[in-house]
Amino acid sequence: MAAVLTDLLDELDDRGFAVLRSFLAADEVARLTAVVDEIVSTTLAEKQDEDRRRREAGETGWVDVWHPGQQGVVAKLVTERPDVAWLRQHRSLLAIKGAAKGREARLRNVGVSVSMPGYGHQGLHADDESASPPIGAWTGISFVVVLSTFDAVSGTFRAIPGSHRTRPQFEDWKGSAMPPHPEEVRVEAEPGDVIVHSSHVWKSATFNGGHAPRRAVWL
Repeated sequence: MAAVLTDLLDELDDRGFAVLRSFLAADEVARLTAVVDEIVSTTLAEKQDEDRRRREAGETGWVDVWHPGQQGVVAKLVTERPDVAWLRQHRSLLAIKGAAKGREARLRNVGVSVSMPGYGHQGLHADDESASPPIGAWTGISFVVVLSTFDAVSGTFRAIPGSHRTRPQFEDWKGSAMPPHPEEVRVEAEPGDVIVHSSHVWKSATFNGGHAPRRAVWL
């Protein structure tokens, strides 16, 4: 385990992100998927109900039921749900975070992130745009637990290697972070994989062009 952690931390230092393949077992993936699917079903029912109520109240044309928030993206904190408590105590995740931060680690928050078909593209961004810590030091580590196939059709996690140390430049005159960046890497992954990334790395989700929700849980 110590050698694995050393290799992982070296990759995180170099690129700002890494992928742990087949990290969760199939039954663990199924448990998390059940939670996510329940939240998606409830959220979509609430959106449909809001649309109906607003039209009955006289609104016409396009009714934006997703505001505030990103259209077509279901995002919800689930930290306090008993059925995800086990994930916050996952020994291997805690070991990775502890090795990175050099002290006893906690996983404070758990959130659901789902991109519905036809939605999900984001501009590249960092969770923390403050000055990066020196090499070998980490002020923030996050995990993305993959629960659906991430590929060219369904969309992926994308990141710019090294951007956790050097802020990226964007070529168009507006400085937009929406288009593909020449240095970005798009991570294809399968359910059970876990993406680990620095809070300073510039990353985003991409467009879901498939026919099913793209599911993930983050910590």
